[in-house]
Formats: sequence, C-alpha cells, structure tokens
Amino acid sequence: MTSLNDKMTVLKIDTAGCETQSEAVWGGGNAPKEVKSKEQKKMDLDLLEFAFDGDEKEVKKLLEEEGADFCEVDSRGNTALAEAAVAGHYDCCKILLEFNHPLGSDPNHVSKNDKRTPLHRAAFSGNFELVQLMLTHGGDPRVQDKHSDRPQDISTNEDIINLLNNYDVK
Repeated sequence: MTSLNDKMTVLKIDTAGCETQSEAVWGGGNAPKEVKSKEQKKMDLDLLEFAFDGDEKEVKKLLEEEGADFCEVDSRGNTALAEAAVAGHYDCCKILLEFNHPLGSDPNHVSKNDKRTPLHRAAFSGNFELVQLMLTHGGDPRVQDKHSDRPQDISTNEDIINLLNNYDVK
C-alpha cells in the first residue's frame, strides 16, 4: 500500500532571478520553507559585512544590481541596517532605509539575542543625525530591549537622549 508521504510533491520555485527556491511538502502540514542558493547566501552575508564596514558603493551595488536581501539577518538576528547603525554609518543606513521605497529596511526590527533595534544601535553609536534618520523612517524610541532599555537609555549623547525622550511618535 502506498503511503501519503510517497504521494507528496516537493515544489522548487525560482523567484525573480534571486536563485531562491521554495520547498514545500503539500498535504503533510509543513509550511513552505525557503532555501537560498550558496551564491545568494554569500551575497546576503557580504551585504551585512559591507554595511558594517560602511562601504556605501558595495551596499548599493549588492542591493540594486545583485539582488541581495536587505532583510537577511546574521547569527545574532541583526540586519544590515543594524550593522551599519552600530558603526554609525549614516550613508549606508540611508541607502538601506530608502532602498525599494517605501519597503526599505525596518528601523524597528528586533534582533534575536539582545532584542535591540537599529534605532537602539544608532543611539548607542552616538550619531545624532543617524538617530534623526531612523526616526524619520519610522523608528520607535519606545521599543525596549531584553533589559527593558529604550534607545535613549543606552545612549551617552545628551542631544540624542533629549531628542528620543521628547520625540512624538505618530
């Protein structure tokens, strides 16, 4: 007798030239699972690295020409935006926030380990203009990390602390 598992079909779907495949076992209760090619994974990791390094040219190239995934996270759950923010790289953050507008990177993405957002990281970096940029793109200073700290609680810059404490979230 043939079992239900023997009759299930695995689907592989190539989407938009990103060499991303989706595998699903239909009828077995498993949700579709995305599987990225080695090339896509490397490109996504390169984006995280170049963002941390502040290499605007490479970040822009990876996003616009290569199709890197700006939502990809590292092992700690940080996006390229978080990596650029912690290093205070305003121009890289601006590229990531405005890429594919209005869908750009999320300034409120919560990391896996410390539950901090890119706005937390920008506040920690001490870059006032970067904090303003995050706020204008929807950053929320009310979000707390795993220690219940808001972005203004981890900044040592008085101007940033005042800006965040007095910011009117719309």
